[in-house]
Formats: sequence, structure tokens, C-alpha cells
Amino acid sequence: MSTSTAPSNQSLLFARGVIARLAIWPALRLAVSNNWGGPDGAEKRTWLASVIVDAFEQEDPQPDETYIELTLLQVIEDEFETVLEDGSAEGVARDIAKLWDEE
Repeated sequence: MSTSTAPSNQSLLFARGVIARLAIWPALRLAVSNNWGGPDGAEKRTWLASVIVDAFEQEDPQPDETYIELTLLQVIEDEFETVLEDGSAEGVARDIAKLWDEE
């Protein structure tokens, strides 16, 4: 019998917010829609969201905007073979950090 606990409402809201923010990020939308990361780009986007959520819930100290931005840029480069130079990862990172602070 499993004794795992259900995620808190705050964790669920944060995860949904991260997923939504990544879904509207133009650079990532373009990468997914054009299959830059192969046919499983949508799954990679979901995986990226889980990496970010896990970092906030498990790391001490919690990630800051720079950590999130670097994670976003690294995953985009590694998984979608794209180097972003438009500065958009900074805004996404800021929004995600703000979501965490609000939850």
C-alpha cells in the first residue's frame, strides 16, 4: 500500500501556473510547433515544467530568477537545439519566481 501524500493546493496551483506560463512563451511555442525538439516537443515542455516545480519544492535555498533563466536556456538549447538570444527567458523566469512568491 502506498503512503504517498497528495500535493497541496498551493503546489498544484504553482505547477499549473508554470505549465501555463511555458505554454504562452513565444520562443517555446515556436520550438514545439516546429518540432525543433522532435515530435515529442510538447512532452519536453511538460518535463521542463516539472523540473522547475521540483526545483522550487526540493531545493534549499529555493531557486532565484537567474537559476530559472539558466535552466530555461539550457533546456531550450539541449532539448530543442536552439540558442535563445532574445532575452525572453528572463521575463519567463521572473514570472515563475513571482508565481512562487504569490503561492
